[in-house]
Amino acid sequence: MTGQFTTEGIDGLSALPRAVPPGWRVRFRSKHAGMAHQLYVNGRLADWTDTTDRRSFTLDDYGPCELTVAAVAPRERATDFSHLLPDEVRRPAWVFEAAIPRGTDLGRSDRIEATIVGEAGPIASFEAWPEHIRRWAWGEDRFGKGGFGYDGSLAPGAGLGAFGAGAFGMDADVIRLRMPIPATGEHEITIRSVSDKGPAAELPPIQFISAPPPAAPESIAVAAYDNQTQTVTLQIQRG
Repeated sequence: MTGQFTTEGIDGLSALPRAVPPGWRVRFRSKHAGMAHQLYVNGRLADWTDTTDRRSFTLDDYGPCELTVAAVAPRERATDFSHLLPDEVRRPAWVFEAAIPRGTDLGRSDRIEATIVGEAGPIASFEAWPEHIRRWAWGEDRFGKGGFGYDGSLAPGAGLGAFGAGAFGMDADVIRLRMPIPATGEHEITIRSVSDKGPAAELPPIQFISAPPPAAPESIAVAAYDNQTQTVTLQIQRG
């Protein structure tokens, strides 16, 4: 695609199950001898090689996923080039996405949970304020050092977050929820913030139609072979 990023010349992609810890060993072949390689899972950068001769990745058990291997310049191996992938790869039909403003109304220990209506427990849970992200609530930042004299010097900056979603109309960072929904069909998903005292706020339900790829067969075996027509008949057993 570019001089630094390409998915061409890469084949032989395979995923072998790994027992402990549960996951997969992903192998591939590549014609790009002098380049590093990246692994994209459901359209997002998941891993990269630190050497140009490595031809495998270790993948945790993600559930339904689509894998893409790309070759990149070694100095760009940690750069996310997902924006160069085709749209259907970047936004799989079975991956739910939502962006929640990280407002200062969320407490330091609050979490954001996503739940499928009718199912027990959340399908995903995210920290509202991970340790590497500093809050800029009133009185928690340097007094008057932000824009227009507000205590907002730690805010993302104009045009760098969710526009006007922060205090006093300033921009706010966002919490990006992204999770595969393995069950085919229409789902109703609720997103809420949860504090130490229990649920704090909940958004209106979101309708999402999931269309995951078919499940992998449990086994594939050769049932018959016709030497004259050179035809192989396979027996496929589904789980």
